[in-house]
Amino acid sequence: MTNSRAALIYEMYLGHHNLSPLVGALFADRVIGSRRSIIAGGLLMAIGHFAMVVAALLFAGLVVIAIGTGLFVAPLTRRIAQLYSPDDPRRES
Repeated sequence: MTNSRAALIYEMYLGHHNLSPLVGALFADRVIGSRRSIIAGGLLMAIGHFAMVVAALLFAGLVVIAIGTGLFVAPLTRRIAQLYSPDDPRRES
């Protein structure tokens, strides 16, 4: 694999990894709820990491990790924010 191809794969993964929480948040809020979204996201990320062990499943694993991140990050951030009252300074740290 050339360096330019590896860089392209990494850039595509990183872009999807960073944009997927937008879609994941909408999906969690409107379809399955935050608790189920967090559990599904964690499971998908674990499956994606196990899939990357097999060279033929590297790209599929990256896709599954990006989807899992989308389902995991946004609802988890919201749930953690709910632990503190709105005027608590620890809420924004």
